[in-house]
Amino acid sequence: MKVSKKLKKNIFYILCIIVGVSGALAFTSTVFSGSKANAKNSGKLVIVSPDKLKKFDFKDAITVEENEAFEKYKLILSKDSNELNGEMYNTGYKVTLDKATLKNIELNDKTSYGFNNDVEIKSVSGNLEIIFPTQYKENFVFQHPVSKNEVYILIAKKANPYSYSVTVDPGHGGIDTGANVGQLYEKDITLKIADYMKMGLIYGGSKIVMTREDDEINDNDRQRLREITEIANKANTDIFVSIHLNSFETSEPKGIATYYYTKGHEDQATEREKLASIIQKNIISKDGWRDNDIRKENFQVLRDTKMPSVLIEAGYISNAEDRSKLQQDKILYNIAESINNGIFEYLNKK
Repeated sequence: MKVSKKLKKNIFYILCIIVGVSGALAFTSTVFSGSKANAKNSGKLVIVSPDKLKKFDFKDAITVEENEAFEKYKLILSKDSNELNGEMYNTGYKVTLDKATLKNIELNDKTSYGFNNDVEIKSVSGNLEIIFPTQYKENFVFQHPVSKNEVYILIAKKANPYSYSVTVDPGHGGIDTGANVGQLYEKDITLKIADYMKMGLIYGGSKIVMTREDDEINDNDRQRLREITEIANKANTDIFVSIHLNSFETSEPKGIATYYYTKGHEDQATEREKLASIIQKNIISKDGWRDNDIRKENFQVLRDTKMPSVLIEAGYISNAEDRSKLQQDKILYNIAESINNGIFEYLNKK
């Protein structure tokens, strides 16, 4: 018997309501800033049928684009939200933005409005709630690191939306601060850049393996370097990218260089050099960085990783001009975007 598309959708919403009452699965979403959004256990999530949602013109406050892997929703808020929560239920994905309103949009409290056919949006006690009916779990909410009133929500279009995988290594961490000038530490800047890479990598269809998500790591240097390569090799990702800053005893040297290593990896020599060249080309294309080219160096994380690997020295913290750039979130975000562009340019050429 041929079942109409409309009937199929109505059956889905009835099942969503039944399943939603039975329980929910907690899911932690990642934000641009690198901290984890809080995930709560909840008893149910009732999905409202599209024909019950109030039609509303959200103008430019909400826009959506998509690729083969994800739908990406962009929300413009009146001001930045203090807290972003993402919860995955059996029946859908719910995003809560604390004390938030959409720019130039006034919603009646607890009224369910519809966007993009079946997305429910409502204001509840000053908080903004968005509910996406979905059976897939790879969903994320991000706050833009520069335009903090911009929130992005990625909704998976299939169970496994990833075509690639990348290990991202924010250099140093814990008592190993890396290079520093005063209270400006390499470990903090490298973690920011890595966090800013997340949304672009995920939306592009790349699963991310982070060697650290915070500042709590093994403080034994040698053991830590082994752990980094073990994380990448165990995950067997397509490529490995390590992010560092450079420093020198005088303040003159500046600029960005990308390192690779081929000894013992002769079968990957061309690929490793190609990855380094493409990322270096992209990363120096913005913000007036000096091009220090690609360089071959026997770093342990490059020597011991089994996949094409690079280590980026993203500027000299010891140079006043570079240091000024490294304290600007906009420029750190540009670095992250440029690395991502290089990663996808390389992966798409393989």
